[in-house]
Amino acid sequence: MTSRQNGIVLSCLGFLGIASVFLLFLLSDNLNHRRNSFIRLFPPHPVDLPSKLDIKYNSFYIAGATSSHIYLGSQTAPFRLLKIDSSLGSALEVNIRPDEIKKLKWRNPRIAVDSPNFFIMDGVLPAIFKGNLTTWEPQRFQFDSAYFIESVPISNASFGLRSMSSRTNSYILGKEAFTPFSTTFNDALLQKQIDGIFCTDGMLHYNRALGYLTYVYYYRNQFICMDTNMNLIYRGNTIDTISRAKIKVAQVNSTLTLSAPPLIVNKESCVSGNWLFVNSNLLAENEDAELFKSASVIDVYDLRNNTYKFSFYLLNTDSKKIRTFRVYNNMLIALYDHFILKYELVPKYFISSE
Repeated sequence: MTSRQNGIVLSCLGFLGIASVFLLFLLSDNLNHRRNSFIRLFPPHPVDLPSKLDIKYNSFYIAGATSSHIYLGSQTAPFRLLKIDSSLGSALEVNIRPDEIKKLKWRNPRIAVDSPNFFIMDGVLPAIFKGNLTTWEPQRFQFDSAYFIESVPISNASFGLRSMSSRTNSYILGKEAFTPFSTTFNDALLQKQIDGIFCTDGMLHYNRALGYLTYVYYYRNQFICMDTNMNLIYRGNTIDTISRAKIKVAQVNSTLTLSAPPLIVNKESCVSGNWLFVNSNLLAENEDAELFKSASVIDVYDLRNNTYKFSFYLLNTDSKKIRTFRVYNNMLIALYDHFILKYELVPKYFISSE
């Protein structure tokens, strides 16, 4: 075969590869936007019209909030925060000191604001630093911190962790405490369906009001509630019917990877008070498909009695759906590309039945 023929064959194979990937994405999108056999309840106006601020960049994430300020961390400038007043009227930049900490070989630092403190966490280094919101001068907690994928503050000296088990090579949930130092993992909390990594992937939250840790799966209709000693309280279900992760995995050299776009069930989530808020990716039987495309739907669950309550929409901004969101008391903060929006929750809809 001539070099010209080889080139034609390679070009055809490349085109087929691109076309097949594009087709898989289309199929995945169709799965997300076809009607599913569940019903959503939409009460009138559970959130008020939002305030809006252009934050210029789409590299911010929500680090935390107080009653007076919202704090955004930056993926590109990990030791700077944007401090925004809760009315979204003004913003200023905060620099974390001292400069010595920046000399460490940070791999994936994330900041969590938990007033009156903040934490810098890097599970690859691994390290956890703690400081207060007045001086912004963190000190290292523990030099022998366990490796982790994700960490959430439980108290001033303890953290919920999602890590990787060296025994099972699967995700695992645990707790790390520093007074005295201890690390505890419960390998029975996450239930493997396919590979133990992608099929158990999800989002870890701590709810101070209830004292619960909550884990929401990305690819199935389940969440887990645990106490702060990593004991199971109950397993709950979201309202859709996807009980088994719809993913395909492949081994490439020594790395496990997704071989096709997965069906995402729960895109984003957060907890506040008695409530679990889930940004679902699936269209309900009674929803308008065009409205679903032009907004992000949030499903609300009462964690105290494991029940679905209702849903509401957050309309797209500049044709973009929300990237992430958090709820602090009656304030819902959402990031859309390079905008931050703040919604107020209408109190009558968020009164627990118990």
